[in-house]
Amino acid sequence: MFGFDALLLGMFYRDTKAQIQIARLNRKIANIRKDTLHKLTTYLAKNHSKIGIEDLNVSAMLSNHKLASSIADMGFYELSVSYMVANWL
Repeated sequence: MFGFDALLLGMFYRDTKAQIQIARLNRKIANIRKDTLHKLTTYLAKNHSKIGIEDLNVSAMLSNHKLASSIADMGFYELSVSYMVANWL
């Protein structure tokens, strides 16, 4: 009934659909992380008069393979309070 080409075409579309779903989930997670960090930095800048900022060497922290996935998920490299403090002072 169906040829081999139709079978391959169906497999291609299923794979493409799965890739699109994964991309959507990754984008959703990234947006949630950005929103949470933005809310955190806004809260810190509005409610605290003094904020200590430390320059973390995130790339060196990511080289530790046991902690790398946890550190990457935390979003340390995105946390920046200094620009928020300037806006609220």
